[in-house]
Amino acid sequence: MIRSLLRLFAAPGERDALVSHYLRHNVVSASAPYGWRGGEVAVSRTDQDVVIVTSLWPDLAAYESWLLSAEREAVLDRISSLIDTARPSVTELFDVAQSASPAAAEVGL
Repeated sequence: MIRSLLRLFAAPGERDALVSHYLRHNVVSASAPYGWRGGEVAVSRTDQDVVIVTSLWPDLAAYESWLLSAEREAVLDRISSLIDTARPSVTELFDVAQSASPAAAEVGL
């Protein structure tokens, strides 16, 4: 499994609009046809302009297929005015070593 972490820097005063766009258009789950397994949109408690988007992928090929998709390109076009161009977005990929949740622990997974 791969976990992607995208750190976006909203243009000053545009963080709520950026998050609203992600929620209103179900951007995170739009990657489901490409193998997406789950994800979150979160806002920083310490930097008013930071939004992170995390997603879980079965493998690198699935993540890369999302990167090359027309849907992702459309998202980038729609949010470009909400992003601070002076602070480039940063993406990191992580190999998931272990995944756990209370629900999984209850059923013995």
